[in-house]
Amino acid sequence: MKSIKLFIIAILFAIFSTNIALALEIGEKCPETILTDFQTEKVVDLRNIVKGKTAIVVFMKIDCPPCLKELKVLKGVDEDVFVITHYDGADDIKKFKERYEFRFTFLHDPSDRAMKKFGFSNIPSTVVLDTSGKIIHNMNGYSKEGMVSLINNIRGDAMK
Repeated sequence: MKSIKLFIIAILFAIFSTNIALALEIGEKCPETILTDFQTEKVVDLRNIVKGKTAIVVFMKIDCPPCLKELKVLKGVDEDVFVITHYDGADDIKKFKERYEFRFTFLHDPSDRAMKKFGFSNIPSTVVLDTSGKIIHNMNGYSKEGMVSLINNIRGDAMK
């Protein structure tokens, strides 16, 4: 009986101590997301800079191996890629971009509000926005299959 009580307490602890974020759903609009552009140092709202474009938004950290894998895959897409980090500083981002020859727009979110607004809890996390700013794909974490699905979704949206 005592072991059953301990088991139930352990399960309840696991349920209530887990910080589960729910990603925004497909079809929802991009939320107001105030960030700083690393290159221009201007404060921007993500909704305004992606307006009228199919855009890929990646939440990441430069020393995250799965994040790097994802960005290397995204070098081959034609869509605009916006990379958001709250972990990394401007000098580190500049070196990272030069080392891997990334042409993406890197945005800084020192408060980590953007990732929370999108409902992500892991890095990398990725969202694809259509030309009206609606979410057409989201992915929490990295997988090869997930990247194939993401790219297929983008190509399918471009054919509409």
